Amino acid sequence: MRAAERLRAYDLYWYPHGSDPRPLPVLRLRFGDPDATWLHVDPRDGTILQRLDRAGRINRWLFDAAHRLDLPGLTGCRPLHDAAQWILNLLAAGIALTGIVAGWRRLRRTLSA
Repeated sequence: MRAAERLRAYDLYWYPHGSDPRPLPVLRLRFGDPDATWLHVDPRDGTILQRLDRAGRINRWLFDAAHRLDLPGLTGCRPLHDAAQWILNLLAAGIALTGIVAGWRRLRRTLSA
């Protein structure tokens, strides 16, 4: 074990999302193994609540941050999170609609030639 810390507040890797409140305080144990494993442990009964290795921490940013919008500032403020999600969904719908219109125009041009 390389380090142990007691988390009394949520941070970038231990935070509530959805209906999962995630307890506090929690112990974060960091190990010096090849995978750079972290364990989040409930200090009351020793239950391992989460295991994160290097790949899991990268996945947190590539998947959770991008797909769930689990970003700092958005996770603790539901209205801001919802607004960001609506804006991104509207942008995606606009891009899809633009593609449909461009494809339809090209198809009409091809069929009329």
